Amino acid sequence: MNPILIQLAEPKEATEIANLFAETILFINKAHYSLEQVTLWASAKEPLQHWQSKIITQYFVVAKMEDKIVGFSSLEEETTYLDLLYVHKDYQKRGIAKKLLQALETRAKELEMKYLHTQSSITARPFFESQGFSVVKQQEKVYKNLTFCNFVMEKYFI
Repeated sequence: MNPILIQLAEPKEATEIANLFAETILFINKAHYSLEQVTLWASAKEPLQHWQSKIITQYFVVAKMEDKIVGFSSLEEETTYLDLLYVHKDYQKRGIAKKLLQALETRAKELEMKYLHTQSSITARPFFESQGFSVVKQQEKVYKNLTFCNFVMEKYFI
């Protein structure tokens, strides 16, 4: 298997990141959400400036294999919020999410954060639980008149 390289994202990678985001939702998250929900969720890949802003303002890392982005994750350093964690639909179950999370946790510890928190999809919840996150609460989020179930989760560093 090819090595997984974790590195900081660059604004010029925003299109590739946005496309990976949409494809992952449409193919992977459809197991737990309706077609209408995943279609709406995936539409958040636009506008491109939104992604470029996240890359610039967050601690935003990508996982690459042979110069292809196969996953990405981001951390809002001011709030300890793990904002994004997505792995390409064709690269699931290869340890990529774990490596991305480890990069964010390393950064959080460097900044002397005591914990991370996130809002996890139904799909991602088992992964986060396997990495030491606990569910704080289940919630219903409304986005453009559709309701989505997700979970507020957190992980403390001891």
